[in-house]
Amino acid sequence: MSAGPVRYRVGGRLPLPCTGVGLALRAFAPPAVQEHAIATYEPGRGHDDIDTP
Repeated sequence: MSAGPVRYRVGGRLPLPCTGVGLALRAFAPPAVQEHAIATYEPGRGHDDIDTP
């Protein structure tokens, strides 16, 4: 059995919606921050990006 491919580099950054921590931060952010994130959402920016706003 082998590990899956790594889609990031050590010390690199991932878009906020592509990480569990990023999703949790958005979920508990103030409503204004959540509305801004929804209004400026751009689907398909990464392999693990969410598909819908």
